[in-house]
Amino acid sequence: MPHAVDIHIGARLRALRIRHGMTQTSLADEISLSFQQIQKYETGYNRISASKLFELSQILEVDPAYFFEGTTGRSRIDDDTPSLKFVRAAQMIEGIPDKQVRDSFYGLLKSLTAKKPAARRSKKRTRKMQ
Repeated sequence: MPHAVDIHIGARLRALRIRHGMTQTSLADEISLSFQQIQKYETGYNRISASKLFELSQILEVDPAYFFEGTTGRSRIDDDTPSLKFVRAAQMIEGIPDKQVRDSFYGLLKSLTAKKPAARRSKKRTRKMQ
């Protein structure tokens, strides 16, 4: 089981990579790794060495401390952090063996999180009882 801090760092790495419009492969190429290694970093299954974390921070244009923001400074972080919940949910979804079911689940999540226009209030007037 990955350590909570490694999951937190991996989730922040993934968010930065996506924000920079990079694929796992393009980021891996930048630091001479395989995309599978980036994938393992992002899920927390492999720890990122200090030197690789420094390289990643240079490529993604952040201070290395960025990866630790949101941790409590203790050796473990709260299991309810959004980044940890996100990674665990992603791992569960990826674990669904049937591709059609997995794709349907992604579709459901997409529809649930889509921004919808605010509902209009009805302009009906009600009569006051006398």
